[in-house]
Amino acid sequence: MGEPTGSCSIDIQRLAADLETKLCNVELEGGRRRRRSPECLISKVKPQVRRVDDSQYTPQVVLVGAYHHKPLDSTDQLAKWTALCRVLPDDGEQRVSTLRRCLEAIAGVDDEARSYYEDGAKTWKEKRMFVQMLLLDAWYVLHIFNVGGEAAAAAAGSRGGSAVDYIFAVRDVFYLLENQIPFFILEKVYELSPGATAIAAAGGGGGGGSSSSSTVVVDGFLRHLRSLLQDQGYSNVEIPFFILEKVYELSPGATAIAAAGGGGGGGSSSSSTVVVDGFLRHLRSLLQDQGYSNVEVDITSTRPCHLVHLLHMQFTPMAMAPADDTDDAAAVPVPTRRARATVYRWRGATQYHAAGLRFKKRALGAGAAGDARCVLDVELRRLTTLHVPTLTVDNNTWRVLRNLMALEQNNPRLGSHVTAYCLFMSQLAGTAKDVDLLTRKGIIVHFMATDKDVADGFAGLCRGVALDVDDARRNYLQPTWERMERWYSSWPVNWMALLRRRHLSNPRVAIALLAAITGLVCEVVQAVYAVKTYRPTI
Repeated sequence: MGEPTGSCSIDIQRLAADLETKLCNVELEGGRRRRRSPECLISKVKPQVRRVDDSQYTPQVVLVGAYHHKPLDSTDQLAKWTALCRVLPDDGEQRVSTLRRCLEAIAGVDDEARSYYEDGAKTWKEKRMFVQMLLLDAWYVLHIFNVGGEAAAAAAGSRGGSAVDYIFAVRDVFYLLENQIPFFILEKVYELSPGATAIAAAGGGGGGGSSSSSTVVVDGFLRHLRSLLQDQGYSNVEIPFFILEKVYELSPGATAIAAAGGGGGGGSSSSSTVVVDGFLRHLRSLLQDQGYSNVEVDITSTRPCHLVHLLHMQFTPMAMAPADDTDDAAAVPVPTRRARATVYRWRGATQYHAAGLRFKKRALGAGAAGDARCVLDVELRRLTTLHVPTLTVDNNTWRVLRNLMALEQNNPRLGSHVTAYCLFMSQLAGTAKDVDLLTRKGIIVHFMATDKDVADGFAGLCRGVALDVDDARRNYLQPTWERMERWYSSWPVNWMALLRRRHLSNPRVAIALLAAITGLVCEVVQAVYAVKTYRPTI
């Protein structure tokens, strides 16, 4: 390598190393440091989206995580302190020991926990308060969902409040993007919960304690979920997943489970399985009961970062291509043909229906031929029939869809299939007449006061949301739109539709026209045979 011609030489390798060190320590926007970013961040909803309806993104009952957690000494935190008190051992020394282990473990992953928040949780400047908040919130979430066995079940059963209050709490914990903490803390805390200790003792400590605790935890989720689903409740809060796992792993009961399992080093994996399976069972039952999704998610290949991410994983249309971790756009659908570079919009359901397109509800099945896996599985068959899964619309529907869209807007690598579906429905059902037609076809089932209320909800669903509709890799319904638009723009189709709409809508006119056509055909046949049988005479 030649010497530089300047007055002094530069050690390029050393300079590059120095720059790399400084880059790793530099604070980015929001106080974050350069570090490995999780797959899915917990972030605030963009202002242009939030101003449409702030209430759709704000928790009302259960406030957790860095963005909505109230001061630890406020009266609103009493329920969290009560839940923590109930799950801890009664013995003073054991209680202090358990708390110390939990706090030490969470303090050790403080930087990792902050990396799950888009702004690095900059409002929590004091590490001590941030760690205490994570511990308190994670334990409270476990308490709400009865993760931890019999002791937690007893605590949950003695919890005050009506079924409606519980529904609001669950809604806040599963649906709101901003109201989340990392998930892995939950699994860690569960391993040390007193309820898990009781499970291990009941199992006789014969090495099957971990499996037994998993079964009990799942059953506990299902017991609470069934009563919740009877009232059609939902959940709204998102917590970075690894914090929840960590808190659970350090709970007293989970320690006993690990010991009963032989201490073979599989404690962390066991707690992760218990917690994720518990939430997943709860979520699957909820979505299947509402007719939203029947997707079977492989959590061994894709680990959720928080509860809204877990919810988003249930909304995957069958048109989606296999994921490729090397490409940000890999998790989006790949069309069968290249998209045309044109700006478009979906037409209303009544417009398509007037052009001869039929609407048919699509069954939500368990993978059988023709069945849909989730509400996103829209399919056009034979160019004339659009099969759309039934969407149940209530007050929480907009909240679920808006927060899933906000998740995709802030995390492009997750794809934009929910956003594409919302755009489709917002334009297909944008008027009261459209909603009335889709309701009669069984595609929309709603509990709102009027069809106009439903139409207004759909019409404003995508305000402030950005989507490149011409990019078929980001819009899995783009090929479907192309086929429907070709059908709608075909002049023979329009001519037949106009004839049917103007002249054949009256049954008497239709019968008269049929009789006239029949008579005309008979006259033609008679004339043909008359010519064939003609024999000229000479």
